Amino acid sequence: KGVMLFPRQIEEAIMAVEGASENYQIVKLPKTPLSDIRVLVEPTPECADSGDPDRMAKRVSRGIYNMLGIRVEVQPAPIGSIPRSAGKAQRVTEA
Repeated sequence: KGVMLFPRQIEEAIMAVEGASENYQIVKLPKTPLSDIRVLVEPTPECADSGDPDRMAKRVSRGIYNMLGIRVEVQPAPIGSIPRSAGKAQRVTEA
């Protein structure tokens, strides 16, 4: 949509939300009318235990909008479902 977006900006918005862990992944979607990316975020164990992962995802989505001015679909991911790596994490994938 003509907006320069860096993964670090998304990470900053995620880290500002209580209940969001540092494990996230940005998924590039095929061209759609609403959004070109989806962000998957694992909740912290405390957030997952309290049953609030959906609320956490909504707060992350609002945080990204407030910081970058774009609407992004954010989905909670089960803990441990986002691949970990020993080196640099692969934060961006394609659907």
